[in-house]
Order: sequence, then structure tokens, then C-alpha cells
Amino acid sequence: MSRAIIFAGYSLADLDIARILIAESSALRAKTVFFIAPHSDEIEVASLDPYGVIVSEGIEKLFDIMKAEEKTYVKPTISEIFYSISDFGRVVNGTTSKSAAVKVHEQLVYGTVLLPELMSAEKVFGEVPFNIPRDEVQYLINRIIRGDVRDSAIIGGLASGKTFAALQVAQALLSAGYRVYWVLDGRKLRSDLDRLVRITEKACLIVDGYSSYLDEVRDYVRQRPTSHILVATERSATHELLWTQLRSHLLAADVPEIVLDDLSDRELAGFEELVNFAGLWGEELAGRSRQQRLDYATNTLGRSLYKLLLEIIKSKKVQQEIQSLLEPLRADTDVRDFFTTAFIVSILRYNFWINDWQAFYKLRNAREVLRKHATHIAHFVLVDVASIRPRSGVMSLFMVHNYIDDETIVECLSDIYEVATTNCSDNEFERAHYDLIKYDVVEPIFSPKNKLAMLIKYYEEIRRVANTRNNPDYWLQMGIACTIYGHHDTAERAFGNAYSREKAKARPNLIKIDNYFARFQIERAAVTDEPKEAFNLFKSGISLLLKQIFRDENRHYPFKPELNSHRS
Repeated sequence: MSRAIIFAGYSLADLDIARILIAESSALRAKTVFFIAPHSDEIEVASLDPYGVIVSEGIEKLFDIMKAEEKTYVKPTISEIFYSISDFGRVVNGTTSKSAAVKVHEQLVYGTVLLPELMSAEKVFGEVPFNIPRDEVQYLINRIIRGDVRDSAIIGGLASGKTFAALQVAQALLSAGYRVYWVLDGRKLRSDLDRLVRITEKACLIVDGYSSYLDEVRDYVRQRPTSHILVATERSATHELLWTQLRSHLLAADVPEIVLDDLSDRELAGFEELVNFAGLWGEELAGRSRQQRLDYATNTLGRSLYKLLLEIIKSKKVQQEIQSLLEPLRADTDVRDFFTTAFIVSILRYNFWINDWQAFYKLRNAREVLRKHATHIAHFVLVDVASIRPRSGVMSLFMVHNYIDDETIVECLSDIYEVATTNCSDNEFERAHYDLIKYDVVEPIFSPKNKLAMLIKYYEEIRRVANTRNNPDYWLQMGIACTIYGHHDTAERAFGNAYSREKAKARPNLIKIDNYFARFQIERAAVTDEPKEAFNLFKSGISLLLKQIFRDENRHYPFKPELNSHRS
């Protein structure tokens, strides 16, 4: 939680400190400084270099800096130590010693966020930056700085560049004199935001994936100063469902919603430069002209950043690299489970502490796994002192579908659900407890080859956990899954169980079950061979749907018309 860590006259002889530093966390390294003697030998300098910035001007230099600071220092009246939000003004502007080619490779393939490089707008070569600016986002930034716009949303599909667009906003507003804060997780977010509203300076709160923190953000915008602005990102489908619940609290006529699904000509040209610079075009495309590669990205990839990134990951070069990284890990069950869990957590966008990971699948020592396989793991997850955060959602989804067997996915997903269900005191666990019953949350994790069987196996596996078997929502979600994949007998039993358990409540709410059961009846009517049964099913289903459509207070009908789209 420290803003900076300063060592004066320190060597790595202190084993307790060395054990902390050995994690080689980029976040820890970025705020660690060693002041050493002016004529230290090369061996001492080299031994400290991996762990922080080296200042070889002696301890006198440190005291000179402190004396200069003391003259203008004013003690803050408000505690600015935050736990669940990060102050981007404190990002150290030092960059790593890796070459630009390696940095771009890690950014495009593994989703590495090069925060110092991005915040300083460093160039890869010429005028090409690490973060290709998005045109509409730049227009939004100009409007914010002029004072025309206060709040905004940045939306798009999977891997459309929402996080990097938010970082584009962060970098520009920092340069414009704003204080910029980024939400990291939900553990102490409410108390952090209660302190943040007491800061009256120009400030921007960026919430990347606002659906996870809807209640906290809603409370914040109701009490924030007029000098505070909000930039919220979310996937398009989720945004469509939840935006109204936040938008009504943003008291402005104009709240722009920036959609990032398609790359403009200029943006596409910038990404092509990065891919070509890193040597990540496949063999056939690498030999073509730049215009031919742009035409391919336009016509074949449809100007989609997601498809472009997937093209990179599927290339022969990257596949060989992934194979070599995973090969030493295949025989170790603990490591296999660690990676599977990491990919699942990345897809679902959770942020768990290191100790939480040890509970998921009875891993004996997460830190030991991290130390033993640090070189391989670093490509897929970001490790700091307290947490393990997976990197790229695109990479994670690809890895789950292509390198992890479905049985392992069921096992790890069930373990996460079990731990979350028995430990709801933590915000991230509470979110996982509710999420991991939902069909639309767990369905994308399983590969297409055996999806229904694995979904049913997963639902049967978690039925034994705590009180899940008596939860009507559990049976409803199982009914939805079986209906979509045409497993009608199992779906009928599931809906029956959902109704019976909901009716047993003191205040039952049958509307949400009716909505999906109506679709089940219509689906079954379409495939049954008995005309009279088909007619009765169709009539009953249509009757329920009409009740749904004309109930003004019903929240469920407009949100879930996707049964047929899933089947198609």
C-alpha cells in the first residue's frame, strides 16, 4: 500500500526483505528505489537492478531530496491511502529495461499493460505509441477538457480495447491537471469512494467494468463534488441491460456512449504498425505489402480488434511459444489447476488475493508455485505482493478452449464456486457466488465440442455445495441451459424444481421462471410429434409470453430474448 519504498545502504543479505522482493512484481519494482554508495561495484548494482531503481549517488543525495521537499511540503488534511482504487498520479514514470519489440510482443499476445509507458505516452518507434489512440475517445477527451461533458461510457465487445481506451483518457486527463483514480476491486471500494468525495480538486474516476461495482458507483455519483467526472467501461451486452440503472443518477442531458467495435482507417493502420513491428503477422501475411495486410484486416477480419488479436494468438509463432511455455507444466497437477483457474478468473474478471487462490483447489502453496514457475507464469498472470491478476481475456478464452480439457474446467470452476459459496464475506467471492450459477456466465468457458454435457456435469457437481439444491435460481439456470441445447426432458424437470422451490418462499416471484418456461414450451412444441400436445404447449407458452410483454413492471422479458439466437 506504500506510495514508495526507499532503501538506503541496503544489500540483499536480509532474507525476509529478499523474500518479498523476489516475487519480481512490476508494480513493486516501479515504486522501489535503492540509494547506494557512489562507487559500488558492478556485482552489487547488478544484484539490485531487478528489484527497483538504482541511485548511485550515496545517501547524501537522499537527504538533499528530503530537505528540498520539506520546504514546500504541506501535510494533507484527508487520508489518501486507498485500498480498492489506484491513484494514477503516483505511477512511476520509469520504464522497464526490455526492448520495444519485446514490450509490444507481450502487450499484443499476453495483454501486458505497460502502465509507465502508457502514462508517459512513450513511442515504440517514430510517432507510433504503445497505446494506439482511438478517434472517438480523443474527441471525448477534448469535450471533457473543454467542460462540455462530465460523464461518459466506453463500450464494446470482448477485446475491443475498452481498457486501453480508458487508459488513453487517464493519460490525457493527467496531463490536463486532473487527478485520475482507477477502480481495482470491490473489497473496500465503498469506503474508498466515501473518502474520495472529500477531495474537491478536479478528479476523474475510471471504472473498468462498472457492472461489478454498480451499487458503489451509484452511491458515489450521488454525493461527489461537481469537480469529479466518471468514465465507465463495460461490455456491450451487459451495458445494454444495466446502463439505465446508472444513467438516471448522472444528472446531465448529454452522457456520451463511445462504441469501440470497429477500427477506423487510422486506428487500423496504427495496430498494423505494431503487429508488423513485433513480427506477429503469420508467414503468409508477413510477406505481403502493408496495403495488402490492411486490406486483410479490413475485409477478412472486419476491422475487429478482437479478431486481429485472435489472429496473432493463432499464428504459428505464438502457438510454438505457448507450447514451449506450457510443456514443463503439464505434469504438475497443482500448476495445471493454477493455470485453469487463472484463465477462468481472467474471463470472468475477478480479482482475488493470493491466499484466496490457495483455497480454490486445495493448492498447497500458491507462492511456491509462483516462485518455481515464475518465468512461465509471468506471461499469463500479473503477480504483486497481495494478489494474482490474469492478463488478457482473449488469451484466456483461447487457452481454455484449446489447451485445457473440459473435465479440468468443471473441476476448477466447481472449486471456485464452492469456496465462494462458503466465503461470501469478501466482495469478490460474493460476486462469484451469484455469477457461477448463471448460464450466460459459465457457458462461454466451455469449448463448443462437448458443451451441453459439460454444462450439465458442472451443474450436477455444484448441486452438492451448501444449499444450492434448494435454490430456485440454480434449477432455473439449468433449465435454461438444457432448453437452449434441446435437452427437453432434463429441462422440464429443472423448471419443475425451480417452480416448487420458489413457491415455497414466503414471497415467491414466479415472473422470471415464467419467462423462460414459456420459451421452453414453445421450443418443445416445435419438436414434438404429437399435434395436440404441440398445440397445447404452444398455446400455453404464448399465453405466458404475452403476460410478460404486457407487464410494465416486469424486468425480465426485454432482457432475455436470446433462446433462438443461441440455437442458430
